[in-house]
Amino acid sequence: MKIDAIFSNFVGGNVLKTINNDALETFILDLEKKDKGRIISNYGGWQSNDLSLQENSLKDLIVEIEKNLVPFDEVLCVRKEFKLAIGNLWANVNGLGAMNLPHIHYGSVLSGVYYVTLPDKSGRLKLMNPNPFNFSALQSLGGIGMFTEKPTSFTTEHLELLAAPGALLIFPSHLCHYVLPNLSKEKRIAFSFNTKIEKRYPHN
Repeated sequence: MKIDAIFSNFVGGNVLKTINNDALETFILDLEKKDKGRIISNYGGWQSNDLSLQENSLKDLIVEIEKNLVPFDEVLCVRKEFKLAIGNLWANVNGLGAMNLPHIHYGSVLSGVYYVTLPDKSGRLKLMNPNPFNFSALQSLGGIGMFTEKPTSFTTEHLELLAAPGALLIFPSHLCHYVLPNLSKEKRIAFSFNTKIEKRYPHN
């Protein structure tokens, strides 16, 4: 029997070693003092409004994120005259008890997060299987592990993504995701972003 994977999803990860996280932390915390921010998925934390992609303090981060978007052009079979690029980007600060409720990012191709700080027990990102009834027969009598030895990419309901300061994670925007509560007294600081498709050579 030949078995093929269909309707697949994915997540990409990398560590950006050239980014000055101390400078980014200072930038975000200064911004938090001036801007009351907005509430979208954040519960108890602070989220900035969309930041200017021309902001000098973000220049190096934006360049590195867009370098890491390049492999996804091939994965998604984007036509050669187009490319993935950052559409919008914002900052998040989650203090003690803060979390982000389950949500998706409408109107975007890929979304991602870059961790400036990530103290122990400060809340991991979790992705949800887009099919809420995924292999429910395997879990119906006692939950995950009743009939299976371990979850796989075919059967898992949630995926908790491990990361560290400097980590960049990218995933499809249609995947519902959330952030667990921060149980640390230190702040969890990150940038989130959405992508768009744009012409590779806009002046042609």
